[in-house]
Amino acid sequence: MERAFARINRKATERERRKKGNANWNPHVKNRDLVESQNLSDAVAGGGVLYQGPYVISTVLPHSAYEIVDDKGRLRG
Repeated sequence: MERAFARINRKATERERRKKGNANWNPHVKNRDLVESQNLSDAVAGGGVLYQGPYVISTVLPHSAYEIVDDKGRLRG
């Protein structure tokens, strides 16, 4: 029983270390942010651009969403 309990604890600790992402990020108005773009195949350029921006956060919406605008004030999404 003790060996099984120790193994379960060790595996749980390993899972916690492998978790990806940053769940503590809180966007604020006027922060600058990069936006992940669609990865499209482009053999001539040697690959697609992974991020676009920087954009400015204009409004923080509920449910982890926010509106961003470019430097000219045009709404990006």
